Amino acid sequence: MLATLLHPAVVAVEAFTDDPDAVLFPAEAAALARSVDKRRREFTTARVCAHRALAGLGIPPVPILRGPKGEPQWPAGVIGSITHCAGYRAAVAAWSADILTVGIDAEPNAALPAGVLDQIALPEERAWLDPLLRDGPAARPGNVSHGIPAAHGIPAARSGVLPPGGPTAGPGPLPPGAPADDPVVHWDRLLFSMKESVYKAWFPLARRWLGFEDASITIDLAGGTFSVRLLVDGPVLPGGVPPGRGRPGNDLSTDLSTDLSTDLSTDPSAERSVSPEPQAPERLTGFTGRWLARNGLVITAITVPGR
Repeated sequence: MLATLLHPAVVAVEAFTDDPDAVLFPAEAAALARSVDKRRREFTTARVCAHRALAGLGIPPVPILRGPKGEPQWPAGVIGSITHCAGYRAAVAAWSADILTVGIDAEPNAALPAGVLDQIALPEERAWLDPLLRDGPAARPGNVSHGIPAAHGIPAARSGVLPPGGPTAGPGPLPPGAPADDPVVHWDRLLFSMKESVYKAWFPLARRWLGFEDASITIDLAGGTFSVRLLVDGPVLPGGVPPGRGRPGNDLSTDLSTDLSTDLSTDPSAERSVSPEPQAPERLTGFTGRWLARNGLVITAITVPGR
């Protein structure tokens, strides 16, 4: 399911059950020393998904520990995201030279607990959300049209569920106009999931907190997309990094700076035309993402391709 929402450069791995024989790296297991069994199982399966996502990039599995803010710490040159909820665990990974950031989230397709919506939703979000909550089951994606046009510019992913030792498999794109297979979509939970994906996509770029109130979301019900407008100053995005750079064995920062600092006075044969032209830096102002409701879950994903 998840792979249909992602850029082709992203490897996605998902699991619907926990493997009782799954084994973590000792450093990962140490983080669970005081955890209850439920937490152990979901953490273990999600980390196994992450290991397999790395394998899909050709990287041997390594421990994926938690950073100071609880974020997964991926190997150098890799960007990724992890999610887990009841009955579902997933992880995605991509080369950071191809994908600037990615954020995923999965939630049970059920109403939010009382009071939570008031804590996460902005007035402009309630403007499109409240009519859907009032309409209930009648507010199906095919019956109503709110939000932005279905234009996200992100193709469906070629990667899919990755069994142990197996290659990536392509489930194909989500059918246009059919983001929801479940008979009812709990739109409040979907909004919550979108905001979780926003934070996961934001943090690797900004390295700082982003509150629920700091991003405004508009949804396209029929097209399965959503648009995010940041209400705080975003980080300056890295510029001049062409997609495909930074493969194993290459030091991207050294390679790029060498290309850009070629001194014709010391190397007359050097051609400036072969050096990549740096793109003007730009500030992050928002995201676009995709969503689906299927098999009792709502899943959201944001991908920002490399420039």
